[in-house]
Amino acid sequence: MVKIRLFVLKFMLLASIMLLCFSCEEFCEESNRVAIVVKFFSADDDQLINQNIVIRAFKNDNELKDSILYTRSNYQQVLLPLDPNSDEMKFLFVYTDFSEDSPMEYSADTIVFRYNRHTAFISSECGCVTMGKIDGIPEATENRITDVVVVRPNIKTVSYRQGVINDENIKIYY
Repeated sequence: MVKIRLFVLKFMLLASIMLLCFSCEEFCEESNRVAIVVKFFSADDDQLINQNIVIRAFKNDNELKDSILYTRSNYQQVLLPLDPNSDEMKFLFVYTDFSEDSPMEYSADTIVFRYNRHTAFISSECGCVTMGKIDGIPEATENRITDVVVVRPNIKTVSYRQGVINDENIKIYY
């Protein structure tokens, strides 16, 4: 008798879980990706410019992560993902210039972003995300970069489906 009741309870529990999983028709339609939006500008005329660039993130102060975020196309903007477990991120920007005189010429800059993190609730379908607010002016080497300007300090969700994102967090001038 106890075995039958246990079997019925297990069956009911399994049926309830399946009903919950398969009856949900709502999916997360909101963006739940948080990134720093960086756009590249000419210091001469404040116009958007393209950069041939390779971007890598650092694990810690001196060790690069294995993955590459962007690589060698004409970018006017990049989305740098926010690390939800840290209040600081460091990136290596390697510039690749192609010309007839010099087929491949490299130079690089490092940029350090500091921010204050907070958790924000998106919706019951999408859950929570870690957003942030940029704290101060990012530190950057000046090999190519002439200035870094914080335009919008609040780091929010961005949608990759929208294509060009108009609200930049950071302007980098060359």
